[in-house]
Amino acid sequence: MSGTIFQIDGPAGCGKSTVLCGMPEPRALLDTDVDGARWLRQHFAFYETTRSMLDARRVLSVWADNKEIASVAVDVWAYFWQTVAQQVMDDDARKREFATSNMYKAWGPAKMAVRRLYDPLLRAKRAGKHICLTAHTKEATEQRDDKTVVKLGLRADTEAMLNDILDVHLRMYIDFKKDTRWFETVKCRPQQDFKPLLPARIDVPLYESHLMYQRVLALIGEAPESLAAGDAQAEDEAAVTAMADAAKGAKR
Repeated sequence: MSGTIFQIDGPAGCGKSTVLCGMPEPRALLDTDVDGARWLRQHFAFYETTRSMLDARRVLSVWADNKEIASVAVDVWAYFWQTVAQQVMDDDARKREFATSNMYKAWGPAKMAVRRLYDPLLRAKRAGKHICLTAHTKEATEQRDDKTVVKLGLRADTEAMLNDILDVHLRMYIDFKKDTRWFETVKCRPQQDFKPLLPARIDVPLYESHLMYQRVLALIGEAPESLAAGDAQAEDEAAVTAMADAAKGAKR
């Protein structure tokens, strides 16, 4: 059975790392955030901390092939994209990492460097594992001709191309004054009978962040298996076909 790839983004301190503690066991955690999930490491049977993309790919590849592991989490995934973006912007790093002084030419190799990290995630998904990646959010803005700045809403500080491999993307919010938390559904694939499997908003009860992963899985149910991992359009089409076949079988 094919697994799932989640992304959960939100502001620092909203409880993203705690949600990871509710993934199916045994869990593995790759930690890149010094202020993130280290205090929760006892909840993970496998734990590694690194900020090296080469080491991260090696660790994730080992975990993808480890039959003992049910879930793999990366907290925070966005660090890797931020790293290559900084390398592109810095003159010395751009020449060292991408062998070019041209910023525009460096973006291609930079994107490929991050995409190479997708391979073990997709292998883990095909092995039936749960994968969850976290990111922080920031306010996207746009400056108009009259110099006024318009807020465009929250955006995850990770690469847009990651969306191609995501099955579920949730954004976590927190109201610090009221001490309330909730998810908003950014993406959920596949949909059932062309209706969303997840509501637009999912409230997170106080002290129950660690239970939310399983609750979201229960809302989604068992997604139709697809061999088209990594191809969003093909996977959507495969899911619709699988559900149509299941519906035909139920009528017989």
